[in-house]
Amino acid sequence: MKESNLSKADVRERLSHTKLNKDLAGYKLEKWTAEDKQLTITWNFYPTELGEVLIAGTTKGLCFLGFGDDQREFVLKELKDKFPENQLEQGESPNHREGLARIGHPEATNIVHLHLKGTAFQLNVWEKILKVPFGGLVTYGQLGDRPRDARAVGTAVGANPVCLIIGCHRVVHSDGNITGFHYGNPIKEKLLAFEAK
Repeated sequence: MKESNLSKADVRERLSHTKLNKDLAGYKLEKWTAEDKQLTITWNFYPTELGEVLIAGTTKGLCFLGFGDDQREFVLKELKDKFPENQLEQGESPNHREGLARIGHPEATNIVHLHLKGTAFQLNVWEKILKVPFGGLVTYGQLGDRPRDARAVGTAVGANPVCLIIGCHRVVHSDGNITGFHYGNPIKEKLLAFEAK
């Protein structure tokens, strides 16, 4: 993956040309319910052209995706902390393959099933992020319903449990600043450079 030389001007240019998708084509969302704590979550590490990732899911869909490069223990703890009541089992799943088929491949048309655990506000923000196309960018302000939502939007973006698929790396500041990525700004910069190809 190439290093980024993105300037704030480049970012603002991409922002101005981004047209959001009208719907969630390519994604099927299932909202987490209280009963879902009884489900087994299957997880595994996978190499991708964007780096090693940990993907986890239930029989209903992917519930977690995080970067594993040089931080396997951290990302596995993160998974356990997000789903403390679920049994976790290492292995492979068809849902994992759905996610892998989409990572870094804008041409992929397969459906990705997502099983998302979050508040109504978080789910609303994550659904909006899913409408940002590969290579596109959106501001934090565009994800809120009111100007005073900015801080809550930032928290919801940071709590995104399925990075890369729910492309929170595509959320930037209106001035072109790209800081604020959960897995570190260097990774965010590389992801944005990859999508600019």
